[in-house]
Amino acid sequence: MMLEISLKFFEKWHIYRYISLIMKKEREAPLEEFKFHYHLGNSVGSSDKYFMAHDLDEASEMFTYACSKRHLDPHLTRVEKWNRWKRDWENIEPLPPCPTLN
Repeated sequence: MMLEISLKFFEKWHIYRYISLIMKKEREAPLEEFKFHYHLGNSVGSSDKYFMAHDLDEASEMFTYACSKRHLDPHLTRVEKWNRWKRDWENIEPLPPCPTLN
C-alpha cells in the first residue's frame, strides 16, 4: 500500500516537474518601454508617445496604429528605449520603418 502511494506521488511529481520545465522555456520575452518622439506638420512643439512592447517592431506597429486611429500625420524624429539598468533612455538608430509615417 505504501509503495503504491509512493509510486503515484513520484509519477505525479515527475509529470509536474516536466510541465513546469516546458512552461519555463515558453515564457514570453519581457516587456520593454519605447518612446516615440515626433511633431505634427508645422507645429512648434514636439510630442512623445510611450509604448510597452516585446520588441521594436511591436512598438512601431502600436505607434502606427495609434496615429492612424487619430488621423495624425506625424514626422518621427527619434525613437528611444528605456534601459532600466542605467535608468536612462537609449537612442535607437536607424529609425524603424513606419509605412504610414514620414
